[in-house]
Amino acid sequence: MGMAQETGKPVGIICTSGSAMLNYYPAVAEAYYQRIPLVVISADRPEKWINQGDGQTIVQRGVYANHIEAETQLNEEMSELHVRNEVIRAFEAVSCYSKGPIHFNVALEEPLYNTVEIPEHLPQKIEWQPERHQLNEHETGILKEGLKLNKKMILIGQMPKNPYFQELTKESGR
Repeated sequence: MGMAQETGKPVGIICTSGSAMLNYYPAVAEAYYQRIPLVVISADRPEKWINQGDGQTIVQRGVYANHIEAETQLNEEMSELHVRNEVIRAFEAVSCYSKGPIHFNVALEEPLYNTVEIPEHLPQKIEWQPERHQLNEHETGILKEGLKLNKKMILIGQMPKNPYFQELTKESGR
């Protein structure tokens, strides 16, 4: 999450199926409230195995529901086009108006031990263009005037680096 917070670009984290994905919940919740682009990819068992008492078969669908911008369920039966559309839909949910974590839950059948040739025509790179609010000159002016007062308090929460705040920090020391 720190990489995504620092760069403002999505960072992927990948885990096995079952309770392993629950270890990511603190980071997912923080990313949600701080609007950090985090991409969670979790392996899952096929739907028919869920709630059958087999290992690593917790209900994963909706685990992050309260703290995720988009969730997509993928499985081996889906066509390449369907998978691609689901991936694009999830990234679109966080590319324009809303930022935050997204989750891809990938149900896999066993055996998982053979290798597969990856086709060369797989999806192209998905461009990520985060939008950030920068203080304009008027807002900066108001803050600078406030800094001239004898008593001042500046409260700034966690956020991406902002050159205006760096300038204001220098001004506040005067």
